[in-house]
Amino acid sequence: MELDVIFFLFFILLPITIISILIYVLISKRKQRIANEKLPILSAKAKVVSKRMRVEGGQYTRTLYFVTFETDERDRMELIVDGSEYGKLIEGDLGTLTFQGNWYKGFERDI
Repeated sequence: MELDVIFFLFFILLPITIISILIYVLISKRKQRIANEKLPILSAKAKVVSKRMRVEGGQYTRTLYFVTFETDERDRMELIVDGSEYGKLIEGDLGTLTFQGNWYKGFERDI
């Protein structure tokens, strides 16, 4: 009897749970991408408020780069940027931020 419960939990319930979580994550990401695609590309005067990075993974890692911008209307948004953009942006920079939903499209620094 005890082996039946262990078998059920390990070989049936656990894979079903993992597959369900994976499907949920994929559907959520797809919905977010569709929502972003429907939004217009906007530009706003903004300031680079802060930067941070997060390393994910174990044996194989990847680094995510985040930059927080504050617009003239005092709205703040944290966007993921690629490593080269992250290196170019400096806290305190003023310029024009271009974005679409929560996608970073670019930042043109004021001269």
